[in-house]
Amino acid sequence: MLIVQPENEMAAKTAAVLLKNQSFADTTACALTECRTTLDWALDVIYDGVALFRDSSYKEDGRRREASMDVLLRNLKRGLGINEVPPHLIAIISDQPGLYSSELPALYLNLRGCQAADRLEVLQKKVGVFESALLKHLSESDSPLEYLKLIVEHTSMVLRQSSSLTQQQKIMMFSLGILKQYGLLTDEECASIQEFFCSDPTADLDSDLEIVNEFRLVLSDSILSNNNCAANQFDPPYYRNQDTMVMLDQNSVNFSPEYLEHRILKMKTTRRRNLVLSALKSAGKLVANNNYKRLLDVEVSPGTVETINFYSVPCSFLTPAAQRKLRFIRHSDRLFRRDSFPPGFHPLVLVNDSLVAGRVFSEETDEAESIYISGQTRSGKTFLLVQQAVIRAACGDRVLIVDQTGAFTPAEVRKHLPAELADQLFSYWELGRDGLPVDLLSLSGCITLKDMKERIAGILACEGRITGDVQGKYLRKRASKIARAIEAGTVSDLPSTLRFFDPNEPNQAEIRERLEEAFEDLDGVPMQQQEWDAFLASQKAIAIISTSADSLRKSSQHIDALLASLYGYKQHHRNERYTLILDEIEELDLDRDGAMSTILRKGGKHGLTMLLASQTFSAEQDRLGKLIGNCALKVFFHPKDADISAIAKHIGVERQQLAALEQHEFLVSGPLYERQRAKNTKTIMTGKAYSAADSLAPVEPPTEAQEIPDEFPEQQSDDTLVQFEENMPESANPCDLPLTSPAPDETEPALSTMEMQQSPPPETVNDL
Repeated sequence: MLIVQPENEMAAKTAAVLLKNQSFADTTACALTECRTTLDWALDVIYDGVALFRDSSYKEDGRRREASMDVLLRNLKRGLGINEVPPHLIAIISDQPGLYSSELPALYLNLRGCQAADRLEVLQKKVGVFESALLKHLSESDSPLEYLKLIVEHTSMVLRQSSSLTQQQKIMMFSLGILKQYGLLTDEECASIQEFFCSDPTADLDSDLEIVNEFRLVLSDSILSNNNCAANQFDPPYYRNQDTMVMLDQNSVNFSPEYLEHRILKMKTTRRRNLVLSALKSAGKLVANNNYKRLLDVEVSPGTVETINFYSVPCSFLTPAAQRKLRFIRHSDRLFRRDSFPPGFHPLVLVNDSLVAGRVFSEETDEAESIYISGQTRSGKTFLLVQQAVIRAACGDRVLIVDQTGAFTPAEVRKHLPAELADQLFSYWELGRDGLPVDLLSLSGCITLKDMKERIAGILACEGRITGDVQGKYLRKRASKIARAIEAGTVSDLPSTLRFFDPNEPNQAEIRERLEEAFEDLDGVPMQQQEWDAFLASQKAIAIISTSADSLRKSSQHIDALLASLYGYKQHHRNERYTLILDEIEELDLDRDGAMSTILRKGGKHGLTMLLASQTFSAEQDRLGKLIGNCALKVFFHPKDADISAIAKHIGVERQQLAALEQHEFLVSGPLYERQRAKNTKTIMTGKAYSAADSLAPVEPPTEAQEIPDEFPEQQSDDTLVQFEENMPESANPCDLPLTSPAPDETEPALSTMEMQQSPPPETVNDL
């Protein structure tokens, strides 16, 4: 028996033409679910040919289908008797081969991806001519027996080597050899067919899988249609309970029972709701917690929240085109063209060449502005940091970058920016060559002795890596005397502070030893006697302090001291905004009382914000985790494999969404500017780094109104935001976008049994 699965109805008719050698007049085939008398007649009239049947029944028609299969199987067994000869072959063209048992004596053929005939009448004629010519050639051949002898010898050798082949596969291999000997198949075609015969054709046959794949396409096509709308859980457009609207939460697309019923009417595999839901659940594609459903709070009008029962599937379950449309709807109120940025807008996330999301910084608000960036090496972190440095500088910030790894050398910066822009904006200060850029013992702005003592104690604690209450207590006592000496002018450099620690007192001796070791590293290095404003005024808009190419062994301690000095300076000089960029922060002091943590928690009040980057990620309970928790925005490039689960749990996304990020793609979690609410609101978005050169380049406004593109352009990544043309009107209603489904040759392949088994069932998504 031959069971053939066509991709569509035209492919089914093409297969019927190729299989039906009794008559070439039409493409009709006997329905498999006909009565027994009709089936017996269809089998009896076929001799030396193929008895062809068409099965387009639903899954729930199981009894009729099983009764018909009993008739066909009994007919097959007629050829097993001693005095009986099989009168024909049997072929079934079925939309759902997964409904049949894999134990059937059948060869399964999947026509997915095969080209269907454009003109069936021409194909019918050519098939008839071909069969007549082949029979004539075989009957008139001078040495057909010699051909057959060679083929039998070759096939016997193959069968000895492949004992696992079924009897049907052996027959097909023999026929393949005949076609090859007569030049009807090339060597490449034979090799491809042999590879198929030796594979397991029933590996991906599953009735639930057939239902899931069809529902995926039906649901995706419905979302792409102009009659379908989508709403957000708590943002406009608001949800209305109707059969043409879906609701979007963070990771899922949710729909009502009425919506589901209308989609099932378009399915061929089944018309029963419970069969669809059961198949989705067994495949791990149903987000539910109670009888296939779950309760969600939904804002149905401004300020009005209702609790509604939904059926839910992950957004990743849909086709890429449907996912792109839903992503645009979810984030449409946060996307802007380059010529329509609101005042104070800092672009961050790039969508194609025109749609951008970012934040608005206002002097009236006291929002946390720091950004944490994570990702494995070469994922795109440095590119984003360089672009944000230029954007901040263009907005009037003084930008300071601390380079501990050599990622911000002149040559590296030019890889991320045009050379003329890099030379115009960036200046470089090397600690090993130029020394510390500022006077760490400066008491500028300090009024009381307590202020002086705390500043000096903070600087020395960083230099000596001094922690703990006991040593901290002794350090602060010594800091009072050091502050008085600095004010009196008797102490002018760091080594001079060592004489204030008694080498005979154990605690003071340990502090002195640590400081002495750190200060020895500064021997021969110039000491600058200037404040931060003077240093930054002598530099270009973006100053890079480099430690990677110098001879300083304890550069991280000096960087911590510089951070403490900068924070102390900004407490008394708040007018100008500073942006501080640090990479590889794992090497710095991560304690809560450390300079970096203090700047994150309190620096925003003094006009000091930070952009921090690291390759590793930690949860909230350790020092790095607590530091990350103080950052308003979190940007995740492709993480290390060991960090994927922790990051997914931390921000509430699926692991696959992080694992699918390609180079320079990232996922951002945190407040981004929303047009309708006119403020930064929390969201999760995927995109790429916005190029600073685009911000500085002149933008020509559209000269005339343009129509919205009628379909989404092709994308390389499923997880990248939908890409539209630059001339898309800002006020376009995403629910009315005239979108089209992908062409047949661009359709994503259906889910396989292996994919279903490997994909973990999604967790229940928490309410936003």
